[in-house]
Amino acid sequence: MRFLPLFFRLHPALLAVLPLLAGCGKTAGPVRLDFVGAANLTSSNRTLGAADTVAVRLYAITSADEPLTRLTITTRATPRRQAFVYPTPLSSFRPETQPAGPEQVLLDSALGPNTRELKFQTTFTARPTTGTERWEFAVFDAAGHRASRAFRLTVRRPDSLALVQSYTLLLRPGRGPLARPYLVLDSGQVLPRYAARPRLPQNQHIIDLVALETPNGLYLAAPDAPAAVPLPARWPSPRATRLRPTAFDAAGFGSPTTATAFQDFFDAAQRYSQAGDYVTDALAKDQVIAFQTAGGHYGFLRIIDLIRTPYPLLRVSVRMAK
Repeated sequence: MRFLPLFFRLHPALLAVLPLLAGCGKTAGPVRLDFVGAANLTSSNRTLGAADTVAVRLYAITSADEPLTRLTITTRATPRRQAFVYPTPLSSFRPETQPAGPEQVLLDSALGPNTRELKFQTTFTARPTTGTERWEFAVFDAAGHRASRAFRLTVRRPDSLALVQSYTLLLRPGRGPLARPYLVLDSGQVLPRYAARPRLPQNQHIIDLVALETPNGLYLAAPDAPAAVPLPARWPSPRATRLRPTAFDAAGFGSPTTATAFQDFFDAAQRYSQAGDYVTDALAKDQVIAFQTAGGHYGFLRIIDLIRTPYPLLRVSVRMAK
């Protein structure tokens, strides 16, 4: 199945103003790939806050007779994105013993026929934990020529020793090319819609929650919700996250400090109006939702803000035991 990436129209004069960042040490070839530089875009190594939102624009062109055929986006975290408990005493901790995460493919897409030029924009989230991530973007032509660009994102948290991990994320429900509806709770990752395409089952099987837009409001649902819940996509063996409402406000959101406390709050919570614990009622600002992941982790999710126009956005904060 071919995928036509999000194209953004740039006037030639504007391309002259927005620098194309080719990077160092690259040899010119028949395929060229560059970052488009601008104040609100990321195009080089950066140090960020936990779970910051990052936007990237790519421009690719072929000077040969062969068309562009494929675009890939991959990332690798060092150490892995998931939070961990530091040993006691802390002096026994050895950073070099922490394993790097596996390479994750966010996009592996065939391009449309006779593609000579590509303009693509995407948004993703930095890691919520201390460490680095290397992001690589690559484009290929029909003859197998390849051009790539990469950068590293670094996050340093002052509270890495805490036993509860916390982060704030921006979800974008919807079915369009800019939608970011998928949340991976243990790694604090927001995945764009294209990351859950059928050819990337490894991403499908880590997704814990899906943000939904409906005429009646915004919702959160488990990937295994039944057919009556309008998920943007479905796949085999979806994760079974369970959701329950709480009576907590912003202050109560910070109350649990242990895995046992989070579980106790979940077990004592009431149920939503729809049986099964697989979807919330319509969301409202400052709601606190208790969750249980398929892996048996418990936590709280707070709705910080929700916006319906000009496009739907959900700003959520998550707290869960490491």
